[in-house]
Amino acid sequence: MVYPPQAGNLNPNDVFQSAVNFLCSLPQVSHCIERKAAGPDWPYNLYAVFHETSSEQIANIVAQFTKDFKIEQFQTLPTVKSLKG
Repeated sequence: MVYPPQAGNLNPNDVFQSAVNFLCSLPQVSHCIERKAAGPDWPYNLYAVFHETSSEQIANIVAQFTKDFKIEQFQTLPTVKSLKG
């Protein structure tokens, strides 16, 4: 997920930390990871692993999260197959 470069009067670091805190509070999130963006083709810096019973439930959580935190650019990467366990 990428935060908009213009965050108004908010400190972008505070917005990022608030988003991290929110994601970490969700029981559906098992991992929340910050990474450096990999360039313009993959600019994402925040990753979260969601566990839910349907893709629709995940889509609803992501939609609310991106709206609440004004995230304009994001990707979802659905699991194809669990290779562990």
